[in-house]
Amino acid sequence: MHKTQAFSLSGSSLPDWNTFLRAYNVTDWHDRTSPTSLRYLGFPLFSSITQRDSYGTTLLSKIETFCSIHGSRSLSFRGWATIMNSLVLSQLWHVLRVVSFPSAFLDRVRSIVCRFFHVNSFPPIAFDTLCLPRLQGGLGILDPGIQQCALQLCWLKPLIRNPLLPHSLVPQWFSTLLRSDVPTVDPLLLLLFPDCRPRNLRYSGLFMVPEIVNLPGSLARRNQCLVAGSVLHSIVVCIPHNHRTLDSLLHLVLKAMDTLPRNFDRVVLNLSSCLILPLSSMISSMPSHPPYRPAWRDLRVHHLYQIESNLDILTPITLSRPLPRSVTLNCILNRIRDHTMVLHPILFRACIPSFVLAFQQPDLPIRDGSSIDLQPLLSAQLPGQTWSRLTTRSYRSACSHQLSDARPIHPPLIPRQLRSFWSFALPHQAQNVWFRGLHNKLSCRALLYRIMPSTVSSPLCTICQVSIETQEHFLLACPLKSAVWTGIWLEFFGTVPLPSALSNAFQSFVFPPRLTLRSLLPLSLA
Repeated sequence: MHKTQAFSLSGSSLPDWNTFLRAYNVTDWHDRTSPTSLRYLGFPLFSSITQRDSYGTTLLSKIETFCSIHGSRSLSFRGWATIMNSLVLSQLWHVLRVVSFPSAFLDRVRSIVCRFFHVNSFPPIAFDTLCLPRLQGGLGILDPGIQQCALQLCWLKPLIRNPLLPHSLVPQWFSTLLRSDVPTVDPLLLLLFPDCRPRNLRYSGLFMVPEIVNLPGSLARRNQCLVAGSVLHSIVVCIPHNHRTLDSLLHLVLKAMDTLPRNFDRVVLNLSSCLILPLSSMISSMPSHPPYRPAWRDLRVHHLYQIESNLDILTPITLSRPLPRSVTLNCILNRIRDHTMVLHPILFRACIPSFVLAFQQPDLPIRDGSSIDLQPLLSAQLPGQTWSRLTTRSYRSACSHQLSDARPIHPPLIPRQLRSFWSFALPHQAQNVWFRGLHNKLSCRALLYRIMPSTVSSPLCTICQVSIETQEHFLLACPLKSAVWTGIWLEFFGTVPLPSALSNAFQSFVFPPRLTLRSLLPLSLA
């Protein structure tokens, strides 16, 4: 028992439990007053914000240490990206599967990664740009926030596959929590629409343990303690009388679902499925008009519409008698009639007869079926692929819209050109300079003068003292540098290059025919 650790799920000191466990020779007790978190299977188990922040600070320090060690190596940007994704951030990926860190922590990680790629170089390339795939002009760096969501697929996919009865323990727990208020509700509805989730949904922390065993004697009769045992390590878990509201794995799974794109404009649902949707997602206010009120978030479409079986459409409910919240429903109906609120295309199409819809929009699916079916909404989140084949890589690709600050290369390059660039046999430093130049991030005086005019006194070229030193002038167009490039071009191509030829060679990799770039470029740069 000397390796056994006991901790309180509520975080309370629980002196009675502490005394009781000491009688069984369990002396290692952990609660919210402990300075650091517990570690189990590499995961931190914390019961206070202080413990979480302490673990986060330690993890950030380790990441910075790894960056200092590997940052001094002479590698290309592509090599640094491989080290960052697979080595430096490997411990972070391990814990992000089950630990929810605040956004400030993830921002610190992004800042550390940016500094790693921009040692002794200025101005920096935006982090979101570095996260773009290599064939889109980036380096394929994994964004911590998106990667954390992608790692939740191991819990999310079983829940999507069988919402009411998933096959594994953790998704079953999620399904039960999601239906804690209304046991008959479809968990898919709560996954797809945040407004359908119970307001008092409580997240209980998830602690990964290898097995659960029964307790003997009086300890089992108390029904407040579970022992999770393994060969080398065991944990005594003291369960509180009520759940604490904590960020947990369920929060991460819901966040992973919310991060996916939500373009439901071309989705067609049958009438029964439309009736259960949240009204807040099916109605939006026009600009300069009062928005949809948060107090209305619990309303569903069936509160306002009903099925007209003769025409097979949805029609507004006639509020001829007092109904709960009839004033609110009348207000919404009046705003719809006044066109200060508009219907979502899903609800708008449900109000049109099927034969009319098929004639006006023949490219849309046919509305059929009477049972509730939310699968079209799930399919719309992943156009061109299925949930069963969804991987962490394809999830990150689907969530690329989250990289709002990404700036692609200008002028744009097609994947074939970028594939050629990364295949050039260049010295690492030369390839790094070229990559920064493709993103217009070389330290030319015109750019530096615009960023920090108090430090750089003039945008003029320090060599010719005549022209403004743009990036093209800095690399190619300065008279002294242009003479060097002309000599190189004459030696290898036998012609005098036009000014546009040098620019096309640098920006678009366009060279005269019958020349092999792999043999040419290292010599020319030398």
